[in-house]
Amino acid sequence: MRMGLSLRLTMVMALSLAAVGLVAIVGWLAYQRAFHGMVRSNLDTISAENDESQVRQGKAAARLLAEQLANPVYFLDLGVIGRITSAAVEQGDVAYVIVFDAEGSVLHDGTEDIGTFGQSMNDEFATRANTSSATLVQTSEKLVDITQPLALGSERIGGVRVGMSRIPARAGLAKVERDLVGRVRDLDRSTRVALAWPLVGILMLAGFISFLALRKVVQPLRELADHAREIEQGRFKINIDARRTDEIGDLQKAFSRMSNSLGDYDRQIRALAYRDALTGLGNRLALRDSLPRVLEQVREESSRAALLFVDLDDFKRVNDTLGHESGDRVLVQVAERIVRAQDESRVEELTRRQADDELAARFGGDEFVVVLIGKDVRERARRMAQLTLDLLRLPWQPKYARWCSM
Repeated sequence: MRMGLSLRLTMVMALSLAAVGLVAIVGWLAYQRAFHGMVRSNLDTISAENDESQVRQGKAAARLLAEQLANPVYFLDLGVIGRITSAAVEQGDVAYVIVFDAEGSVLHDGTEDIGTFGQSMNDEFATRANTSSATLVQTSEKLVDITQPLALGSERIGGVRVGMSRIPARAGLAKVERDLVGRVRDLDRSTRVALAWPLVGILMLAGFISFLALRKVVQPLRELADHAREIEQGRFKINIDARRTDEIGDLQKAFSRMSNSLGDYDRQIRALAYRDALTGLGNRLALRDSLPRVLEQVREESSRAALLFVDLDDFKRVNDTLGHESGDRVLVQVAERIVRAQDESRVEELTRRQADDELAARFGGDEFVVVLIGKDVRERARRMAQLTLDLLRLPWQPKYARWCSM
């Protein structure tokens, strides 16, 4: 039997279509495994980063509360303790704040009536929290509990526990996962329809489809994987081109929203850790972390730095006679006047970078610290000190205090 040219062409076409189909099937299976593995890897990375961010936020909050509560706990000032704990409970995912003494008895639980006052802690984290001499992190399915000891000098006077709820973060992550799974399913359906085209069409368009798949599917997913690694390293500000209107575009938009949310979450944590809640200035931790950077800048630019310490005399009399609320208002205006003096004392040679690196911080209580940088820093420090004194001698605004002069 003679094999004609028509049959040969048909067989070649059939073999070509079979080869293309086999390659398409194998490639599809490999692509599915890689794609789903990449999505799962991204979800795992996001979950781990979310858990770490929550622990970091809890530690920062616990350290900040420990600094603020040491003196009130020592003097058993329940009013101050209540204000501090109530403000902390209102922050983010904080579920509870418990302040306890050296014997493990509750001094304050963040509520108005302090229903557990004087009672021993008996929850699942209580035993280790009561005996902890350093920062302690304990976790359960629904909570992250961070214990920070309270001490005056070398004397341990109790501790503070901050409970972070894991439920909102888990719910948000579950929603992101559902969205991702839905997009993946939509993409799977679209790809299966594309692979069901007639074999002749697949043969003619195989190269074009490969090009489109590489550029429109694989490349965006690789970019998302790269962005996930950036997020894992703490770089939340990423640039995602989410102008597409298909499923990949929806996936990019969801990833962009997620990275923005994590960035906001990280900024909130840093603000809580490095910002004084009353005056808005940097706190003791911000000052400690900024000084090495200031010294390095001074060495690199051959400039000089000065540190000014501002302490309000007899400030305790304001709190004792007019109340802590008036005292807080006075501290707010003192901070504003210190910043104003810092701005007015800047010389023309001061660069913008130096201005950004300078710091005015509340060191604690009625104590403030200002770091100055510049070529003629000695004269500027003298000028700022005089400006600060002049501004503090001005009459006080009624909205800040009921007394008229210092």
